[in-house]
Amino acid sequence: MICFFVGTGLVMTPNQANTLGNLPPYFYASGSAIMTTLQQIGGVIGSALFVSFTTSKELVTSKI
Repeated sequence: MICFFVGTGLVMTPNQANTLGNLPPYFYASGSAIMTTLQQIGGVIGSALFVSFTTSKELVTSKI
């Protein structure tokens, strides 16, 4: 799990810097807001899917 967090940090920071660096200066605020919003939405969807898959596996194995 620690490797995942370290890997995410090593990937997301250059990704954000590269993406925002390609924007014109007057779009920095909007680009940062959109990127942060998409990260939050992705985190919510990922967490929901993880919980759904974990719960469904427990329900299937408990019926056996």
